[in-house]
Amino acid sequence: AEESINYEGGFRFLKRGNSLDLIGFYNDYSNIKGTCSVSEGCGNASADVSYNGGEAQIYGLELSAGTNPRLGSFLFPIAAEYTLTRASFQNSFVSGLSDWGIGTIREGDPIPYVPQHQFGLQAGVQWEILRLNLQAKYQSKSYDQALLEGREQLESSTIWDAAFSVFPYENYELYATADNITNRKVLTSLRPFGARPGKPQAFVFGVKAQLN
Repeated sequence: AEESINYEGGFRFLKRGNSLDLIGFYNDYSNIKGTCSVSEGCGNASADVSYNGGEAQIYGLELSAGTNPRLGSFLFPIAAEYTLTRASFQNSFVSGLSDWGIGTIREGDPIPYVPQHQFGLQAGVQWEILRLNLQAKYQSKSYDQALLEGREQLESSTIWDAAFSVFPYENYELYATADNITNRKVLTSLRPFGARPGKPQAFVFGVKAQLN
């Protein structure tokens, strides 16, 4: 069975539309487990088989902050969040799980698909019936497996999104969204069966109505 002790602590500040949160976390695994499923490319014989990874540590910090400054009739909501994560195996063992890599995992090898740095920023403007919001999300590099032999790196990426809304009448909203504005090509995974892309550039227009 998977066994771990999880610690978490932090503080929160709220005052007049301003907020600040800082949380530290530490997950100490005496036995981390992985399971191979059909969706991950395992055949029927190995599907749902559990594998022991022994000792592992996942720890880090989560920081978020927000404010809503006002200038006349304009409101400027701003929010930012940052996550620092360190995740690695703490012992050597022979892995039979393809997600970790088939072979000998060494102490200190990274847990796959866990970026060390993640950062998000949102900035917007609100004026009477208009809303405009811009969002950026950054993710640092990560690895497709723990095993050093054959390990591949997923590059860091920054994705920009935007949203615009207008409220012409009560309970009605006209909106437009733009995802991945710069059309950045991103790999989110190399398993199973090769590379998997992130969200493509997309534009959406619509109407929302709330009927009472």
